[in-house]
Amino acid sequence: MKKRVQRRHQITKKAIIKYVAFLTSFLETSKLTEVVSSQLLIPLINISEQEAVVEDSDEETSLPFLATRCMEKISSKIGISEYNILYSNARKVIVERRHERKTKRAQLTLNNPEVAAKRKLKKHMRGREKRKAEKDENGLYKPKKKKRV
Repeated sequence: MKKRVQRRHQITKKAIIKYVAFLTSFLETSKLTEVVSSQLLIPLINISEQEAVVEDSDEETSLPFLATRCMEKISSKIGISEYNILYSNARKVIVERRHERKTKRAQLTLNNPEVAAKRKLKKHMRGREKRKAEKDENGLYKPKKKKRV
């Protein structure tokens, strides 16, 4: 069930990225600059930084690859100097958001230690579950073999 929902979200993201790439060719440079700076570049940067999912057999259809290609189209359309300014502003916003989240988590441990303890226990349980399974050469988990005596 959960995998199906994740797959559906991934397909939706791919369609949106392809649509943005399509719109890039039709929008005027000034309008594209306005739209990219305010809404599109931050999600594209976040997606392009992710690692490709193993389920994507073809690298050219992976989310990070599509996002990178879309960003390349945008940079060629609006010009490299303008694109670099927009990109650096978007990176600043991303870094600030991540810093705010980190600060919020740190404050949670001080202000509400019970909630922080529950969160920490959940995190450790996930780590234990991951350790129970080994990854094969494709990065997929397979069950551990039991020792027979």
